[in-house]
Amino acid sequence: MTSTAPHALSERELDEIFAPVFDRIAVGAVQREIDRRLPYEEVGWLRAANFGALRVPVEFGGYGASVRQLFALLIDLAAAESNLPQALRVHFSFVEDQLLAAPSPARERWLRAVAGGALVGNAITEPGVGAVDRYRTTITPDGADWRLNGVKYYSTGSLYADYILAAADRDRGGPEQATDPHLRG
Repeated sequence: MTSTAPHALSERELDEIFAPVFDRIAVGAVQREIDRRLPYEEVGWLRAANFGALRVPVEFGGYGASVRQLFALLIDLAAAESNLPQALRVHFSFVEDQLLAAPSPARERWLRAVAGGALVGNAITEPGVGAVDRYRTTITPDGADWRLNGVKYYSTGSLYADYILAAADRDRGGPEQATDPHLRG
């Protein structure tokens, strides 16, 4: 009896999917660096191959890759274009946070969104703030919505993101994180 249930892909299967994409990205990497051209098209190729869904479990529509498989592919991507793994680091951190979270509708919604191609960037770090979980940026109620107010620094990858993970202080009551498609890079 053979199983038709989805399964995580092997390293060989993942390499067959992503090696051609990485080869294509590598072709213009040096010239992009010289020209200081951002790799929008190349991120699009990664998105088309669903690279951001590597760690998303198969049952949510991802590849179900292990951490080891993820890092092997990030190393291969870095060999092709060293800026891209850095640009995607917060995305993969966000996915890991979802994987570690208790099962919930929100967790499932995020994992399915990532499996559908969504990328997550960040607006976390602030200039002059030396401690984690202390933010000058605030998030306050504004009618039925929330208002985010502040300055962020080092938001690598946000230019390519569908969602921005922003960290702020909520009414001086402590740190808060919000992820919103309207906070585009």
